[in-house]
Amino acid sequence: MDLVWRDRIATPHPGDPVIADLDTSEENLPEGTLLRVGTAVLRVSSVFNDGCVKWKARYGKDAKDWIVAPGHPPLRLRGILCAVEEDGAARIGDVIEKLPA
Repeated sequence: MDLVWRDRIATPHPGDPVIADLDTSEENLPEGTLLRVGTAVLRVSSVFNDGCVKWKARYGKDAKDWIVAPGHPPLRLRGILCAVEEDGAARIGDVIEKLPA
């Protein structure tokens, strides 16, 4: 996020619902991995988060090209998409816990 959201005054927030200091690479969080956030459980999706049209318009072609450059998609530099596995409450400051397989 910090690499693309440089002008925090004139450029809107990237729009992601959750911002976390987390290794979201395929190696660390393969498809199907369960994450606990507060009392909710999320399942990591196989869908690649390549950013929407608005994201590309805000942060530019270079940012978009960077996340899809050869070797970068497995790093998931744009983050991950998840499905809700178990409803629950998540709050700012909750720890994201990778659940055992």
